[in-house]
Amino acid sequence: MVVYSSYGSNLSGWKPIAGDWDGPAAALVAAGVPSGPSAAAPLTLEELQAIADEAIRRWQGAGISASAASRLAAVKLAVADLPALELGRAEGNRVTLDVDAAGFGWFVDGTPADDGEFAASGHEGLRAVDPAAVDRMDLLSVLEHEYGHMLGLEDVAEGVMG
Repeated sequence: MVVYSSYGSNLSGWKPIAGDWDGPAAALVAAGVPSGPSAAAPLTLEELQAIADEAIRRWQGAGISASAASRLAAVKLAVADLPALELGRAEGNRVTLDVDAAGFGWFVDGTPADDGEFAASGHEGLRAVDPAAVDRMDLLSVLEHEYGHMLGLEDVAEGVMG
């Protein structure tokens, strides 16, 4: 299955940004159900932090401004048991990820800057080829998606916001 925001609070140098940052929550939901019970270890904030840094780098590579990257770096991250098949939720200035990826388990990439665990799969985008990633939700992809909501993007049919 393919699924296409630091942390803490350091207010020194903080500047308010105009906008509606308290809009409705944007949730990402798994398209199916896991084939069996998840034996995956719960996601930790430390794992999430390492992946979050790469997600911000990827948005910078896509051309977001330095101020937008700073906004993403200021997003508070949380791990919680979200309802049903919900993988992640962007709300206010917080991104919450489900503790066990809706029962699928998270693929937490030890080398997030290297996408060698995935291969092109025609019109479907990428597919997992590393056994550790197969049948798991890719934490980096989900976090990039939620960061997209933090940047004001809506869900679309394909790409990181698909």
